[in-house]
Amino acid sequence: ACSLTGMIPAVVSMPSLVSLYLVDNSITGSLAPLLTSTAIPNMQDLRIGGNPLSGTLPASVVTLINLFYLGLGDTGISGTIPSNIGDLVNLRTLWFSSLSLSGSIPPSLHTISTLETIDLSNNPLLTGTIPPFVPMPGLMFFSVSA
Repeated sequence: ACSLTGMIPAVVSMPSLVSLYLVDNSITGSLAPLLTSTAIPNMQDLRIGGNPLSGTLPASVVTLINLFYLGLGDTGISGTIPSNIGDLVNLRTLWFSSLSLSGSIPPSLHTISTLETIDLSNNPLLTGTIPPFVPMPGLMFFSVSA
């Protein structure tokens, strides 16, 4: 951590940006201005966990189709997991632990055959059943623990 503070700035266009690590700082605000395919169309590795963010998980996250790592854990993000999260067909790691997510785990999550890690732990408002893990040949870690 670098003890960075402030809000996530609106990004107009950064087409060359493929990795963004802002983990464990004091960055605040919403993810909405950042998570658009027009702002960061080639993003592959996005790690913003450990910051006191606010707002809901933007549905626009599923437009970042090149993502292989999505790390938003340990933030103040709330809301539901987008029903079409399965559109992130290159995703290998989904780190959504210790958020304030509610609703159910979308069945489309389990259609991402590239997933190796799914961490949904410490989201006490998630409800429903765990969708089947087929076909997920590379899945090595799955957590929905409290």
